[in-house]
Amino acid sequence: MRIGLFCELTMRPEYVDEFLPLMQEHSTACPQEEEGCLAFRVGRDRDDPYMIRIYEEYRSWDDRVLHASTERYDTFNAKIDHMLSKVVVYEVNLHW
Repeated sequence: MRIGLFCELTMRPEYVDEFLPLMQEHSTACPQEEEGCLAFRVGRDRDDPYMIRIYEEYRSWDDRVLHASTERYDTFNAKIDHMLSKVVVYEVNLHW
């Protein structure tokens, strides 16, 4: 069964210019380098410029776990952790 992640990242205003290129690089690399990562879409909220909304889709739960265990994932999160004031993640089983 496919797995979907819906993430809400609230950026600290002083890090917007630094954060966005890192997010673009990460979101482009994931589906290119991970066979099980089927989609990685990033959007910026229309009303709140500091809110980033992410949709990720994985072929299976194992592929989601693999994604979170990559060196790229750890490196990316280490770079951005201090740039965020809040992170909310919803994981769902995709039915269609």
